Amino acid sequence: MVGLTKSVALEYGKQNIRANVVAPASMVTKMGEDTEAGYNPDDPAAARRAFEDSSPNGRIGRPDEPAAVGVWLLLDAPTHVNGIVVPVDGGRGAV
Repeated sequence: MVGLTKSVALEYGKQNIRANVVAPASMVTKMGEDTEAGYNPDDPAAARRAFEDSSPNGRIGRPDEPAAVGVWLLLDAPTHVNGIVVPVDGGRGAV
């Protein structure tokens, strides 16, 4: 996905077509809950705490957070943002 995005950015940038990737980490979703239950079927809440503890900001992301980044990228304002991966990971990428 990243390679395709960079290719599109390079190929079509002069036509004012931008391509970027929003890369979320763990999110508070049904899939996230299922993952927590898979890690610790007897105590999914303990798995959630472990995920939260491993995050630099101490929590799991909400789906509206990467969505907000996607909306921002669709606006006319970030016209010079092209061909990048935007991590929405609470700082995990900094570790």
